[in-house]
Amino acid sequence: MLLLVAPYNVIAATLCTNCKNEQERYVSIGVHLNWCLLHLSHLVVLVEPCHWLLKQRERTSRLLSKLVCHADRCGLSRMTLDPFLLQTQMHNCTLAPCGVFTITRPLMASVLGGVTTYLIIIIQFQTITETI
Repeated sequence: MLLLVAPYNVIAATLCTNCKNEQERYVSIGVHLNWCLLHLSHLVVLVEPCHWLLKQRERTSRLLSKLVCHADRCGLSRMTLDPFLLQTQMHNCTLAPCGVFTITRPLMASVLGGVTTYLIIIIQFQTITETI
């Protein structure tokens, strides 16, 4: 919701006609742009570590499968590597709040796409009401 309200406030501040002077208008635009950047950074800070975790799990699984294939040459015991490999392959570590969605980069793209769509709809309705 905050990702939707902050850009709308930026648009409203740029179209502000009741500002007392230009400096007040520019300050208002700057403040609202900073809020937009803050909310976008919160989204990135939430999603990127989750995405990094998934990539590291995939990398660990690949490395373990290579290690198991070459365990005899390396002098390692397959008995110690097999349970770890099985655990990484069977237990998919994903961060999914209440099992509803997985926190990954496509989620961030979906959120930003939804925000953009709502902003376009709001702007269209605003221009329609101003012409009436």
